[in-house]
Amino acid sequence: MRNVLKIISICLLFVLVACSEQSRIFSTSDSSFIEEELKKSDENTLVIFDINDVLLEQKELLFRKQNSALLKNLLKEMSANMSNEEERTLYSVVVQRPVVYVDENFVRIIHDLQNKNVKVIALTNGLVGTCGYVKSMDRLLIQQLQDLDYRLEKSWLDLKNAQIYMTKSKDRKILFAEGIVFANKMISKASKGESLLAFFKYADFYPKKVIFIDDKLKNLRSVSNILKKQGIEFIGFEYTKTRNRKDLPVITKEHAKLQLSILKKRHKLLSDEEIDKMLHNNNEH
Repeated sequence: MRNVLKIISICLLFVLVACSEQSRIFSTSDSSFIEEELKKSDENTLVIFDINDVLLEQKELLFRKQNSALLKNLLKEMSANMSNEEERTLYSVVVQRPVVYVDENFVRIIHDLQNKNVKVIALTNGLVGTCGYVKSMDRLLIQQLQDLDYRLEKSWLDLKNAQIYMTKSKDRKILFAEGIVFANKMISKASKGESLLAFFKYADFYPKKVIFIDDKLKNLRSVSNILKKQGIEFIGFEYTKTRNRKDLPVITKEHAKLQLSILKKRHKLLSDEEIDKMLHNNNEH
């Protein structure tokens, strides 16, 4: 009896180890650490990138993650008497401004993966359709990525862009376009994990392994939980570069308030250089 219990204990230990190895999440701000894992990818691997704060970020400093607390406080003051429509309009002005790389190495990394026939996709909660001055938020984001030489569509040349319905009543859906899955919660009412599973069904593609790079831990856990049920190995990277970086200049509250004030009054987002010049001229007088 004792030997039977011992064998059962060993078997249970093996299962627990296997489960823990099937899903792993790391935290890093270093793309080279991520690349080492990506080099192990093959045609049975799907590599997923989040977009905002992973592949790109806003050029103007106030709208970068390191200044999120300052922006949140100022917006709370500014938006006290603003309607949701006004807020969306101002947001549409901001997103049309130039974007920059978070880490330009990701362009090369994605190209290298595609050259090895490893499929790469982006999974974002970004808005779709009309918002304020922007006729199509999804097309704007696609264009911004392509302008930075992120060519995610190359992995899915045989797959048509489509709205993917998640229910028979068609009240929940995601959008697949140019190698990007738009999992916006307003139309999907789903987590990133659930949205990814809907994409798998549409594409009839079920990888043996998924590597996902996202700046939010909750998104990694969401995908991990879904894939665990499907028996798909998962490796997640919580990418923290925009949160932890120390190489950007500090902006003052005066700078931020002037930038937001002009945005609200004129529906125009001036560059940091233009704001600094205005402040300099004001101080001279």
